[in-house]
Amino acid sequence: MLYPLLRRWSFVLAVGFCVATPARAQISIILSGTSNNNALGYTIGQPVTFTYTLNGGFGNNATSYFDASYNNWYEFHLTADSLFSAITGTGLTGTYTRPTFDDTDPHSYLQLRKNVDGSGFDFMQMSAATQHGDMGLSVGGNLVSSVYLQLNRTGANFAFAGVWDEPTNVLGAALGTYDPSGGSIAGMTVSRVIGGSANFNITSLTISTSAIPEASTYAVWTGLGAIAWVVVGRRRWKRR
Repeated sequence: MLYPLLRRWSFVLAVGFCVATPARAQISIILSGTSNNNALGYTIGQPVTFTYTLNGGFGNNATSYFDASYNNWYEFHLTADSLFSAITGTGLTGTYTRPTFDDTDPHSYLQLRKNVDGSGFDFMQMSAATQHGDMGLSVGGNLVSSVYLQLNRTGANFAFAGVWDEPTNVLGAALGTYDPSGGSIAGMTVSRVIGGSANFNITSLTISTSAIPEASTYAVWTGLGAIAWVVVGRRRWKRR
């Protein structure tokens, strides 16, 4: 009795793997370092880590710009796709949500520039920000207005094709851990809506990837679970 049931389950699982939509790549930019000042609850020398997670499928828009030396992805209007899916870090509380106060409220971007300081490595500037006061994050009990990064020398080399490409594709081709500390600027700033900011020295940049199953994948597995429940229920009913 058990062997036929196992064969049926093997068939159901095989169908699930074939039908399920492949997962999208998710890129995380992980920054580690230390606090530069006593502010917003941070203390000088305190180890910190911040992570920006990029949304897959970020589309081209009128404000983004690309050439042989620049990759600039801008989210300056609600008509643009959301650039970040999550932002977390030491001292931050809450869950990042896209600011939607009005069409000009999202003010986020990711900029890559080729060999700005002549070191042979590329530049990265990135910010998640709101112009009107709420993106779901707090620090020291008050709302965060921006989480800003600038690395004049990332230690990495990125592709500059001169045409639009998704940021997850460009960064996905440069996975690894890098030392950005040799640049003239290697820092982050967390700012609050009511004023005040904390500054950080960044000593490590990691670009990593993981897979996110598409919504259709979850739907497939839910459907297969329902089919299996019906099959088992019928077998039990027949034995009565």
